[in-house]
Amino acid sequence: MSQRNIELQISIPKVTEVAKIQQQLQQQQLNQQAAFEQTMHKQIEKEIHRPNQADENQTVSNQNQQTGDQSSTPGSKRRRKKAEQQEAKHPYKGKHIDLRG
Repeated sequence: MSQRNIELQISIPKVTEVAKIQQQLQQQQLNQQAAFEQTMHKQIEKEIHRPNQADENQTVSNQNQQTGDQSSTPGSKRRRKKAEQQEAKHPYKGKHIDLRG
């Protein structure tokens, strides 16, 4: 297929416009990827520091339980079990399952 002079006059300016649009889209994708990478890096940093804090809290609670077990009486054990059962209840899940269709 050969192109005529008139067709070339129309197609050449459109090629430059399309090239600009493609370059803008490519740059936009790179910017989005960089922003996503930064947010993921921040989340990873938060997660790295979070377990250390949880481990410290768990260690303190374990120490408290060990000292509490040594000096506890049978009545205080019952109260502690009741408190643990109350804490274990889920805030919005119910006790009954509806099997009706």
